[in-house]
Amino acid sequence: MTDSFSSIYAIDTEYNADSIEFFPFELFSSSSPSSSSKFGYFACGTYQLQQQVSEKMTADKENEKENNKDDPDDDQVEILEAQRIEMSAILDMKWSHQRIHDAGVLAVADASGLVSLFRFNEENNRLDFATNYNQKDNNGEGGGETLCLSLDWSNRLPSSAPINIIVTQNDGCASILSVDAQREMITKTRQWKAHDFEAWIGAFNYWSTNLVYTGGDDCRLKGWDLRMKSFSPLFNSSSYDEHILLWDTRNMSCPLTEHITDGGVWRLKWHPTRSDLLLAACMYNGARVLKIDNCYNDDNLKIKKNDDINTSNINKQISMSTYCRFMEHQSIVYGIDWCCYSQSDRGDNGVTNEKEDKSLIASCSFYDHVVHLWRNNGSLSSFD
Repeated sequence: MTDSFSSIYAIDTEYNADSIEFFPFELFSSSSPSSSSKFGYFACGTYQLQQQVSEKMTADKENEKENNKDDPDDDQVEILEAQRIEMSAILDMKWSHQRIHDAGVLAVADASGLVSLFRFNEENNRLDFATNYNQKDNNGEGGGETLCLSLDWSNRLPSSAPINIIVTQNDGCASILSVDAQREMITKTRQWKAHDFEAWIGAFNYWSTNLVYTGGDDCRLKGWDLRMKSFSPLFNSSSYDEHILLWDTRNMSCPLTEHITDGGVWRLKWHPTRSDLLLAACMYNGARVLKIDNCYNDDNLKIKKNDDINTSNINKQISMSTYCRFMEHQSIVYGIDWCCYSQSDRGDNGVTNEKEDKSLIASCSFYDHVVHLWRNNGSLSSFD
């Protein structure tokens, strides 16, 4: 089944938009956790070539104002700009997956070589600058102009382990930054030449944070073990062919399955509560929701102790398909994210009913500098 999503609200960001990240923790407009008047925030990163640029922190807030929504019986949503911070061109940003000292923290990678941390102040609903690190300092591998292209936090799963950020750069280098939350300090603990050209993406293995992955313009996906003294990739795989590849990290010899997007893939986002749903920003071919079938089949993934891993049977039973497309962007789609708490029904105990979540999604496009909010016309159960 393939259907189309509809935009329910759109704004002009003024500058070229390339990154969008929802605040990952639920907020309410009153002190009562059962309040039905809820609101959320997302950060939208922008830049404009050869000009000063800005990062916006905007809010999508439910109210009575008429918007682009065609269905009068559905909830109304509006985007309001809550804060604008002027800084260098933003290439990527990510919220810490866990609160740090009871606060949400946003990490921003920019074109001046800075990785900056902003703390979200829930008393006035604004971002406060915390600290930054200049990747140009002690940049032993690269030299020259340094642009921070991507970043990722290590703390996806609750843990007492140190908090790290991986950063990738235009010179092909990757770095590990250690975040001292107590003293609000960032220190570089490791840097290496990961790719021959721009390293556009870096990510942690959240279940084993000593392992990281990088990808770059040399058309290579590489895995690295941070415990190794002599740094060489654990594996590498080449691809620049508009495919989404699903991997089992226990056996990286070949992907479990793949899916053609016909437009390039810039950003992927798993659904916050369902591992069978995946968002894709497909650059020249809009945005889409992907459905991974049979990914919960325990028999497919069960491995006995000390057995060799054989993915041949898994490959035959796991598939990936496009469930829905969003084609209203008129330019390159770079940023995309799920709103993990929006429009959800909550019971008396405050627990979200996931089946009734309306799956609000935000995406942004570059040359037309537009942010769209969109969602399926039905509930999340329509993905089943």
